Amino acid sequence: MQIIGICRFSYPCYGGFRREHASIEDRINFLYGEERLEERFRYFETFTLPGLRLQTDEDFKFVVLAGNQLPKAYDERLKDMLATLPQARLVQYEPLNHREACLKAVQEHIDPKGGVCGQFRLDDDDGVSYKFIERFRESFDDGHEIMKRDHKFAVDFNTGYSVCIDDDGIRACAQQRQYWTPALGVWLRPHIDKTVVHFRHDQIWRAMTTLTYTGEDMFVRGLNSTNGTPFKKKDFEEMLPIEGDIARKLSKTFGITEDILEKFYAAERAS
Repeated sequence: MQIIGICRFSYPCYGGFRREHASIEDRINFLYGEERLEERFRYFETFTLPGLRLQTDEDFKFVVLAGNQLPKAYDERLKDMLATLPQARLVQYEPLNHREACLKAVQEHIDPKGGVCGQFRLDDDDGVSYKFIERFRESFDDGHEIMKRDHKFAVDFNTGYSVCIDDDGIRACAQQRQYWTPALGVWLRPHIDKTVVHFRHDQIWRAMTTLTYTGEDMFVRGLNSTNGTPFKKKDFEEMLPIEGDIARKLSKTFGITEDILEKFYAAERAS
C-alpha cells in the first residue's frame, strides 16, 4: 500500500485551467508574472505546507509538478520551501497536456511492487488536516471489498474550512461540501493508467463508487481569484474573523498558526 499526493504549482500545461490562452507562451507569461507568483508562494506556504509537515502518518509522497522554465529565483525559492517537507518530490517538465504530465509525475514515484496506490491532489492554496494521511489509509479497510470488485474507489472527507482575505481581514467559515478537491482521494490498482487528476472531482461519483466521511475537519480551502471552482456570494457572507475556537482549530488541525496568518495578511496587504 502506498499514498501519493500531487500538486500542480503554476505548471504551464495544455488544458487544465479555467482561463484560456491563445498560446502556451501566453500561458507561461501569465503564470510566471511576478505578482501572481508571489501570491501563489504566499498561499502555498500558508495553507498547503503546514498540515503536510504535521502528518501523524509520515509514509507518503507529495509530488509537486512545476515547469522547467520557472524563473531561477522562484525555482530556488520553491526548492528551498520543499526542502522543509521530507515527503516532497519536485518534478519539472516542459509543457504537456495536464493529465499526461500528472500521470508521468505520479508514475515516476509509484513503487510497482508497493501494492494499491492511494492518490490525492491539492491545489496550491489548499491544505489538509494533520491526520489526513492516517485517515485516508484507514479508509482502505472500509473499501477493500469494493477494490476487489472494481479495482478503484474514491474517498471524500467533506468537512473543513474555507478562508478568505479582504478589507475586513482574514476570515474563515466552517464548510461541509461534497467532492471538493482538498481531502478527496482515490484508491487505484497500480496497473490502472490514470491518476486522481483524470477524474473530475465534482463528478467523480459518476466514475466510481465513493465513500464519504463526515464529522472531522479534514480540509482548509483558500478562497481567491484563482480558484477553479466558482464561489457564491454567500460563501463570503458567512465568513467570521479568525479568533477563538476557529483560530484554535486552524492551528491545531492544519498547523496554520496566528503567526503564520499575521505574516500572510501583512504580505497580502503590502502586495
